[in-house]
Amino acid sequence: MKKKLLIGIIAGAVLLVGIIIGAVILFGNKGKLEFALNEDGKSYSVVGLGTYSDTDVVIPETYKGKPVTKIADRAFYGLGEFVYGDDGVGHAKPNDCAKITGITIPESVTSIGDEAFMLCTSLVSVAIPDSVISIGDSVFEWCPSLTIIKIPDSVTSIGNRAFRDCVSLTSITIPDSVTSIGDYAFSYCTSLKSIEIPDSVESIGDWAFEG
Repeated sequence: MKKKLLIGIIAGAVLLVGIIIGAVILFGNKGKLEFALNEDGKSYSVVGLGTYSDTDVVIPETYKGKPVTKIADRAFYGLGEFVYGDDGVGHAKPNDCAKITGITIPESVTSIGDEAFMLCTSLVSVAIPDSVISIGDSVFEWCPSLTIIKIPDSVTSIGNRAFRDCVSLTSITIPDSVTSIGDYAFSYCTSLKSIEIPDSVESIGDWAFEG
């Protein structure tokens, strides 16, 4: 009797493990992004990659029942801590954010913070929704794989160095909603062949198209 009971327990355990493994395979194991409650206490910001392992990041509209309205400064910054070699020179070590190839931003997000995707060297595409009204400083700086990006009609300002050194960017259309383009905004975008600047733009920063 005890032997049969033991066999039954083992069989049940094996079945449970199988179900868990099957669920992981079926639904994936992408991990979780990091969030922080905003000052208003009614919404959240994405602050980091956390344990998220997929290279194509999909930011949710809500977290713990509250809307996700911001992407924080350096939320997906592509470099980690500095490591020092035998020569005593510090070298920035790439972190997991440097592996991101795509970002999908929900309609709930209204602002993208400074350096949010800076040095995401594998980033090819970004879907920015019409809800976003501001693109911060250096948001996509040093994203050499970024080829095409559409700035939505809701954006009113493009920050300093926003697309600096995006060497694969070939074209960009600036919507009529934009009134200012920051310093060095598109500097050293060496593959940029065309750009449309609407009449709404009142100021273009220093060295905006340098190089």
